[in-house]
Amino acid sequence: MNLDGAAVRLDSLQGSVVVLNIWATWCEPCRDEIPQLQALHDSLGARGMTMLGVSIDEPGMGSEVSDFARSQGMTYPIWLDPSRDVAAQFLTIGVPETFVIDRAGKIRFRLIGALRRGDTTLVAAIRAALDS
Repeated sequence: MNLDGAAVRLDSLQGSVVVLNIWATWCEPCRDEIPQLQALHDSLGARGMTMLGVSIDEPGMGSEVSDFARSQGMTYPIWLDPSRDVAAQFLTIGVPETFVIDRAGKIRFRLIGALRRGDTTLVAAIRAALDS
């Protein structure tokens, strides 16, 4: 569900390159990478990339997640996954994890752990997906 409580589906984004970031408010490495993800959203969103944050915070924490996202300057869509269905679907082993999903819905890149400053692999994967 999104922060407004509406049901959402990942397949509704098919046709866009999706950068899916699974995170939690209590995760320090997640907090550290948010400015970089926001910068990618700002710079590549107009080219057809959708940045999507999926919070695995506990049930009932929607308002806390919303407040956190606002305080961090996150302007990209945030979905709530307290039951961790998305995390299970993507076979994550922890947070953060980030996936680049191409326009056809295929995973083209996976980053386990936080995006490190200066690491260009995620940007390269996004650009490759946008150009294909």
